[in-house]
Amino acid sequence: MVKVFVTVGTYPYPFQRLVDGAAKLPTDWDVVVQWGHAEGGGLKGAPFLDFPTQLQHMKDADVVVTTGGETVTEILLLGKMPVVVPRKESEGEHVNDHQVAFAHYMAERGWAIRGDNNLQEAIERAAKSLPEKKAREGNLKTAIRNWLEDDS
Repeated sequence: MVKVFVTVGTYPYPFQRLVDGAAKLPTDWDVVVQWGHAEGGGLKGAPFLDFPTQLQHMKDADVVVTTGGETVTEILLLGKMPVVVPRKESEGEHVNDHQVAFAHYMAERGWAIRGDNNLQEAIERAAKSLPEKKAREGNLKTAIRNWLEDDS
């Protein structure tokens, strides 16, 4: 059984696309969802969690699925491969597509797996993966800083 924690964060726009994706995961998986402003339906979890509770869920999970926000780095610091489903402006999930760019940047370097197209497959890959060694050694912080400062 795969233990999965899915978090959409606290941003005021609903992220129903990710919550609906979590609802379609295999029923023999242990899936806990923090669904924010979306509709959680019959999912196991809650709309919002305090940080200690969320951190415990991240530690307990085999795989953590998140948006293209800062939780990605928290997952890496726990030694896990994040599955990233970025919020998209075109879907009304955010004000722009910076999460799409960040998710692409992280996946391109082997520091995350994109879950946009096939969430179950991405989770299965992440369960078998470890982040690149350089991400765990602190080069990730420098790489993100360089990316944020790049004007191109």
